[in-house]
Amino acid sequence: MLNRKGTEAEEAAKTLFHVVRDLNGAKSNSTAPIKDKKAKVLLTHEEQNARWVEHFKEVLNQPEPLITFAFDTLTIPKELPVNMADITEEETERTTKALEDNKAAALDEISAELLKHGGPSTIGALISHMNSCWKEKCVPDWRNGVIIKLPKKGDISDCNNWHG
Repeated sequence: MLNRKGTEAEEAAKTLFHVVRDLNGAKSNSTAPIKDKKAKVLLTHEEQNARWVEHFKEVLNQPEPLITFAFDTLTIPKELPVNMADITEEETERTTKALEDNKAAALDEISAELLKHGGPSTIGALISHMNSCWKEKCVPDWRNGVIIKLPKKGDISDCNNWHG
């Protein structure tokens, strides 16, 4: 019953998000053609995706540092003071209220505003879901990262004029 209601709420949130986005009329220019390193315009989706992968690998993958910390000199305690208890309602409410508004939703397309104003039923569903993940297994999507392209000023056909 709770899983079915959670799925229904998720679908309703996605539908609401898409309706608001459509009414807002916001258009993304992230589909504009980009250029490769030799300034050749890439027209196909596959070529553009390959260029984005190449660009972000170059930007985000940095060489190993020359000097590293000597972990062998560190004294490691036998037991760390980690709270292994269930996630509480107070923690969830405090964390949910601290979410920033007007930020892009994650892969689940659930916005911070929806979580903040969802009320006790949303908090209850979050607690139940997070505690089951804490005890059993994490949702696979929570292990993935997504790079969203945001344009800077300048020529948007140049990958260097985008934030990742």
